[in-house]
Amino acid sequence: MSFFSNLKTTLAVAAISVGLASAASAVTFDALSVSGGAVAGNQVFGGSLGVDFSVNSTITVSALGAFDDDADGISGAINVWLVDLGTQSALAQKTISGSGDPLSGQFRYASLLSPLILGPGSYSIIASGFSGADQNGNANTGSGFPILTSTGGGLISFLDSRYGNDPNPLSTFPSSTTVGTFSCNGIAENCFAAGSFEFAAIPLPAGALLLLTGLGGFALLRRRTAVA
Repeated sequence: MSFFSNLKTTLAVAAISVGLASAASAVTFDALSVSGGAVAGNQVFGGSLGVDFSVNSTITVSALGAFDDDADGISGAINVWLVDLGTQSALAQKTISGSGDPLSGQFRYASLLSPLILGPGSYSIIASGFSGADQNGNANTGSGFPILTSTGGGLISFLDSRYGNDPNPLSTFPSSTTVGTFSCNGIAENCFAAGSFEFAAIPLPAGALLLLTGLGGFALLRRRTAVA
């Protein structure tokens, strides 16, 4: 092949590499959010509030979030747990206070020290510590509550909401659930603005990325050789 043919092939392979690297960079989703700007909470619940979900395809969880009443910072301290529903044990926990943690969808997110990998299974995101100064949101009211959810394009599914009087779900797991009990404005599986989490699909491993890049370059090289 000529110098220019080699150059075109090199540039094409580089373009494939950039495209694959972009595809491998996972998009992060907020599991729950609240629409409408700085929305005030509508309930003071002293126990624990949770939202159950299933993981359909392995994900990474990078941060846990707490609902920020009025989006003006958390006056007290809200505890958030990510719990395995099968064992009722905590996989991650964060205590969120003040306004230093980033705000997204009216939840303040505290990053985990390292991303947590969740395989297919059932889990719950549970929060407690709400008060008159830091109210939670509850959609099981006459006016409802503007809770939004994201499945990450089907990576997860929402199952139920739960609540219990004990603010420590590891001491007494919140066993009361909302599906089949409360309407929650038609979203009984997502009744509460309390805890949330940020998640993403597992990114393409570097080895697979290199393999695909190599195969793409080899295919292009064969094509250029065939037409030369």
